[in-house]
Amino acid sequence: MNRRDFLRNSSAAAVFAALPFISTQSAVAVLDPLKSGTLPLSPSNDVELGGFFGQMYELGLKRLTQEPLNTDFVLADVNFNQKRWFTNFSGDISGRFLEICSCSRGGHRASGSALPQPECLEEVIDRIVTHQKADGHFGADVNWWANLDLLNDTDNAVMMPILWGNGRLLLGLTAAWDAFRKEATLTAAKKLGDFYVNIVVPRFCDPKRLEEYSVVSPGYASAYVTCVYEGMEGLVQLYRATKEKKYLDCAVRMGRFHENFDVLPVRHSHGSLSEHEGLMMIYEETGDRYFLNRVEKRWEDAVSGGYVNVCGSVLEKFWVTDDRRDEGCSEADWLRLNLMLWRSTGKEKYLDMAERLLWNGYVANQWVSGGFGHRFLGIDEKGPFSYQNYSQESLWCCSYHGPLGLYDFKRYLAVAINGKIQMNFLQDFKAPLEIDGKKWLLSSKFSARNFIVKLDGPKGAAVPFTVRKPSWAKNLRVKFPCGKDADLSKPLAAGTTLHIQVEIETRLETRRLKKIENFEKGLSLSETAIFLGPKILVAKEGDGKKIEDLNMTFCDGKLIPPEDALTTFHTLYFNETERLRGHSFLFNLKIE
Repeated sequence: MNRRDFLRNSSAAAVFAALPFISTQSAVAVLDPLKSGTLPLSPSNDVELGGFFGQMYELGLKRLTQEPLNTDFVLADVNFNQKRWFTNFSGDISGRFLEICSCSRGGHRASGSALPQPECLEEVIDRIVTHQKADGHFGADVNWWANLDLLNDTDNAVMMPILWGNGRLLLGLTAAWDAFRKEATLTAAKKLGDFYVNIVVPRFCDPKRLEEYSVVSPGYASAYVTCVYEGMEGLVQLYRATKEKKYLDCAVRMGRFHENFDVLPVRHSHGSLSEHEGLMMIYEETGDRYFLNRVEKRWEDAVSGGYVNVCGSVLEKFWVTDDRRDEGCSEADWLRLNLMLWRSTGKEKYLDMAERLLWNGYVANQWVSGGFGHRFLGIDEKGPFSYQNYSQESLWCCSYHGPLGLYDFKRYLAVAINGKIQMNFLQDFKAPLEIDGKKWLLSSKFSARNFIVKLDGPKGAAVPFTVRKPSWAKNLRVKFPCGKDADLSKPLAAGTTLHIQVEIETRLETRRLKKIENFEKGLSLSETAIFLGPKILVAKEGDGKKIEDLNMTFCDGKLIPPEDALTTFHTLYFNETERLRGHSFLFNLKIE
């Protein structure tokens, strides 16, 4: 039986129905390197994301309109109106809530209509600024020049949790200012920015105190390196809002001092990854390649060192093994960081990693409620090999950060680059783009085994167009509706419709993300991942507590997975009972 017959005849065919298998021609497009600097992107709220990931995004935003997310709950980390998780992380929940709700402003449904905003959003914006302390920070009163409380556990620490939360809140305030233009919001953001300029950097970025900062705290979420540098992103955003250089200078100083603690492994992947997003933002504003080089090196170290599993995700702790959970915040940060790296470098490997994560680890992390959080993984001495049951829906962090990652992703679906329109991802979407002052609308819809792409623009205008060939696609073919191959070396006229066909195949990878070539019957492979297109195949049976044994057929030069043994996280997404079970994604294979 060949692969096409297997897919057509098996009950598993629905697993792969989102992708066609029909072309054998060579790829038609390659990403041009960016000429310099960073690439301007369309506003996320002007881009409509449909299909499966549009549904994920919509569910994530809906979760933020539901209980317990009311005014008192959101403000509890700054006014202490109730005993709530991680209360001393002042600004963590409130800042994240403000950021994603202000940025998305309701977002878009797949149909293009806006989602409802949380009813309490405006009240939170108005009330939160009244809880700011005289020195500019939010939270408990603190003598910032006293001895650090690094030896306290997370529940009893105060200094570091406040700095973590205030970093998140600075992002929330700048996002709320950008969305709603309330002067009190900008005033509060600047006062918080001045707190970093006048207190945080002098106190916590002092070269004479390296020994003091290097104390290993019992609470990894309240550690020095985890918490102090969360302010970098918000400081850059504040600079972008005000053009006051002191805020950028403050972020630069923090970013340079951060190198003393920028290591792998580290105990908090979300903190580490978000700090590298801050370094990327500093690079975007300064053009200083010192910051970009550091982030690229960290990416290489993480991938080559086994910190990233074959599903594209990382653990809650930035470790290879021992930790048993992932974290939705870390998944969102890893997604966003890869997109930012591509934006500044044009290197396709970053989009490839973003896709790997989206199709697999990101899907596995979202809860039935629409929120995000923690999920247990099966771990051995080399790292993760399975997803197991869900651990916690994290209404203190991940449920805000998960949709924030998808919010950012929308901007990268299609871009205007080097005078042409480039379609980066094979997804359902509508994206407005501008080339040489002319406005275009690129729409993509999967239908009848094709992505049907429409290019709308000014009457009589034409524009160069290309589509990125993802690493998981064997071939792409772009045709006109009449069946004729499209010549993408020439500009396309406004009103042009294209059909994009994709050929994919089963491929094998090592657990360190290396493609396995040269198959033969009788070959045995241990700890192997199986992919069909962008989707990793996982075991239907078992409990996820071991690497499963599996036989595969090698016939006519093609690998054929056993139809009744495998599924994907996308299929499990719609089956709540099966979704909660353990599913191995590594196998000990025998090729028959």
